[in-house]
Amino acid sequence: MHRIELYIEPWNTGSIRVAESGGYLREGLLHSYEEIGGTRRDMFLYAATRDSGTS
Repeated sequence: MHRIELYIEPWNTGSIRVAESGGYLREGLLHSYEEIGGTRRDMFLYAATRDSGTS
């Protein structure tokens, strides 16, 4: 895979810490991105990409 994305609710500080310690970078905030329990939720988008020079 070249790119892996994570979608994390902004209040979930534990998951944010794990993502950042794993090398994922925050790319933005997606407003009302997903419906959970009948409520639209914001999500942070984190991503990690593989350099084109690696296998």
